[in-house]
Amino acid sequence: MQISYTPGWRMGVTGGWSRLFWENTDIATRNSIISRDLSGWWIPRDDLTLYAAYLKQDYGLFGLADLTPYASDTESIVCGATWQVCEPLSVDLSYSDSESWGPVGTDRHIISGGVNYLGSSGDEWSVNMVLDDFGTSESAPTWDYDADLFEVRYTKGTSR
Repeated sequence: MQISYTPGWRMGVTGGWSRLFWENTDIATRNSIISRDLSGWWIPRDDLTLYAAYLKQDYGLFGLADLTPYASDTESIVCGATWQVCEPLSVDLSYSDSESWGPVGTDRHIISGGVNYLGSSGDEWSVNMVLDDFGTSESAPTWDYDADLFEVRYTKGTSR
């Protein structure tokens, strides 16, 4: 089920709920996922878009070897902005926070940003960066990592 509300082209909100069940006969388990989400955007000026999204998922696996349910839940939040500084130049920023709980809990934070320039001949220059921090609970510390990316890109275009 999903419902949206958009009073005009400058803003909108969408929310959803879903539930899925299935049988895994190979290992005699019943599985389920319940998802809830909410997202929205707002364009306060013609050159600026703000957005945010929230997702919560509950997972259940039943019937595993010890006959106790295994459950894991996840929660994610993303927010960001896109700004058209001038005709050929735009800037993007976003932040993401995701957590999960279960036998191995995780916590992930991602900050990303970029600047894009589109020349009159269609050539495109962009500079992007991503700072990714992933951590787990004490039961699996070797999975932890920091993965950062810095990129400069040029794409030759054709005249507009």
